[in-house]
Amino acid sequence: MINVVLIVFALSIATEISRVVFQEPSIDEQLVTTAEEVNKHCPLIVDSVTQLDNLMALPNHKLQYNYTFYKYNKADIDTVVLKNNMKESLINKLKTDPKLANFKENNVFIGASFYDMTGKYVCNLFVTPGEYGK
Repeated sequence: MINVVLIVFALSIATEISRVVFQEPSIDEQLVTTAEEVNKHCPLIVDSVTQLDNLMALPNHKLQYNYTFYKYNKADIDTVVLKNNMKESLINKLKTDPKLANFKENNVFIGASFYDMTGKYVCNLFVTPGEYGK
């Protein structure tokens, strides 16, 4: 009887250890890893006027991209046009890029903040999983 109890106990411990060791990281842990990897390459020139300063992983399945328009002042930027164009472009990318499928599967919220060449805040935008998801 003692042997059976010891075997069941040992199997329970082995099962718990294997669950912890082989468990896939949570989406928030994956986002932290993604942000760390991207930030190794920042600042990153995106196009002729835009630089990605950094990427932040935030709690509750959120990613925050921070950009600088390094050739424009805040007064030169139409924030309504910027937000509409960037949001449309981001939603399209999230819907169509297979590399971003994990975001869709895990209901990741995406935010982007924009700053001008002097570091002044310009605007931000948010994309919810409902806007690009299934």
